[in-house]
Amino acid sequence: MWRHHQGRLSEAVDLDEYEANLATLLALLGERARQVLVIGEPPMGWEPGINVPAANTELLTYNAAARRSAEFAGAHYIDLWDQIVDAATCYGWHPNNPAAPAPGAVSVWSDGVHLSEHGDELLRRTVADYIAERRLLADLLITRDHDGAASDNLAD
Repeated sequence: MWRHHQGRLSEAVDLDEYEANLATLLALLGERARQVLVIGEPPMGWEPGINVPAANTELLTYNAAARRSAEFAGAHYIDLWDQIVDAATCYGWHPNNPAAPAPGAVSVWSDGVHLSEHGDELLRRTVADYIAERRLLADLLITRDHDGAASDNLAD
């Protein structure tokens, strides 16, 4: 999606190809993993030469496709969008007029596209909270025998 907005069309992946690739990936992972997590893409903060609001609108479409694919595959989908936008706006960023922060200012992005240490921490906390709220680790500690019967390995 980003490559499309950069004009690098030979590297761009359209929505149909993205969904097909993700469905294949989730099917393969689902055969091998007891839990699969799909983490949604956070919005872009800024990028010279790109219409960031338009790119973020399209990115929301790709995230919706990722959510649908995760649900279809029985995987968990973790949405970062609102947490990143909320934190970024607290630091002075505006989604309709995205711009790089002043030098030395705190941001959730290191360069407008990649998360900074603040964004990484928000990502870590969001994922950890999701896992804890749904007791996903506890579910992984349940052993299943060959017949599928479960036994709990958790100490009471």
